[in-house]
Parts: sequence; C-alpha cells; structure tokens
Amino acid sequence: MTVFGDGRLGVFRDVKQPVTSLYFEDGIESLSLESFALRESLTSVHFPEKMDKLSIKDYLFDGMPLEEVAFPGGELEIGNSAFENCQELKSLSFGAGDGPVTIGGKAFSNTPIRELTLPEGETEIGKEAFYHTEKLRKVVIPKCNEIGKYAFSGCASLESVTLGEGAEEAVIGDHAFANTRIRELTIPGNITELGHEVFFQSETLEKVVWMPVSFEGVPQYMTLETFPYRRKLDIYLAESAVIKSGGSLARDYAKKNITIHAPAGSAVISYA
Repeated sequence: MTVFGDGRLGVFRDVKQPVTSLYFEDGIESLSLESFALRESLTSVHFPEKMDKLSIKDYLFDGMPLEEVAFPGGELEIGNSAFENCQELKSLSFGAGDGPVTIGGKAFSNTPIRELTLPEGETEIGKEAFYHTEKLRKVVIPKCNEIGKYAFSGCASLESVTLGEGAEEAVIGDHAFANTRIRELTIPGNITELGHEVFFQSETLEKVVWMPVSFEGVPQYMTLETFPYRRKLDIYLAESAVIKSGGSLARDYAKKNITIHAPAGSAVISYA
C-alpha cells in the first residue's frame, strides 16, 4: 500500500484486507499511535529516500511483525518504544542526510537487529533505546551527541562500536554498554562525562581511548567504577581527564588490573 498525505497522518478507517507493506510518500511529517490498526500483518515500512522531517510517535509499531524499516534522510525523531518488541525486525536502513536524529527510550529494545549504521546528522540515543538487542553486533554513530543510560546494555553480541564527534557537550550514561563484547572503544572529545559502570560486566574490554576535550576549559569526568576492573585494561586519557575517586573495591582491583596512560602534569587523580 502506498500512502500519500500532508503533515500528520490520520487513522486508516477503511482498510479491510491485510497489508504487509506500507510505502509513505513525501509530505507526511508525523505518524501517531492511531494512524493505523495493521498490527497483525505489516512486515515492512518504507519512506522516501529524503524528507525534510519525520516524527514517529511513541509505541507506534510496538510488537508488530515488521522485518525491515527504511527511514528517510533528513531530520528524524523516533519516539519511545516505537519499535520495541518487534521480534522479526532484522534490517534498518537510513537515507543519506545530515539532519538531527533522535532515538527515544526503548525505541528498538528487544529486537533482533544485527547492525546499526546511523546517518551523518547529530544523534541522541535515549535511555534503553537498544536494551537487550542481543543480536546487535556493530554500531556506527557518525556524530554522537548523547547516549542514554542502559542504551546498549545487554547487547550480548555487540563487538564493534564507532563513535564520531558531535557538536555539543554530551554524556555517556550509566551502564550504557554493560554486558557487551566490545574489545576497544575510542570516545570522542565532545563526551565530557562517562557515567557509573558504563562497561559493567563487559569483560572483553581491553582498551579505551578518550580523545582530548573539544571545548576549552571543560574537564572530562569518570570514575573507576566506569570500567570492568576485574581484567587487564589500558585506558588512554588526555590532559583534561579527571577520575573521580572510586570505592575501595574499585581501587583495589584497579591497582592490579588497570593501566592509565595520561600526559605528565595532567589532572588525572591517582588511585595508587
């Protein structure tokens, strides 16, 4: 079915037969919960390759049997739980563009997505956005402006994460990459704080590089509890990095397992 419209899309009142695919034409800007009642049959959703703006409201496709979604380039807002529990959803694609991308809380939680490559726009990832997306193996965010708490927690197959620098000061939230299989990660300079236990139980982690801060006079904060300190780990920090004092257990493990590489005279607090 091909859908035409202008602005916000209304209810599909006259659809009688099962519909497996929806193709939205340019002109539609917002999809909301009451847009349609096709919850049993819909397997694919396609938008134009380029749109100025698209807003997908909270819970819109939650639990549907979708297998693929092709998003447009341009400004994109995906609401809370918009695709949560879509148990067949394996393929996400995004049109080229540099419009801002906002992905709401639990937007793709508990789905079988295997790879996530976002477009070039400034990107914010909400709390638990990909929580327990257990088959996700690769994530690429070209311009990272925020990663919320538990955003990728429980992504047990996640091995590769590439974060590009965004334009704003940003935080990687608590437990954001907990229980993953990441081995190395380079954190861009616009990230000014790493939350509590960001890499909790990510026992494959071997190396973290935090690039110099992008904003003059702004420190970069973290705690020893940010890292899985029960294994050998190298952390490379810039002059602007500050380690907040951790608990005694964290300090004891850190003395044995964590090697911090930082420039002489930097503000890094010793845990020795």
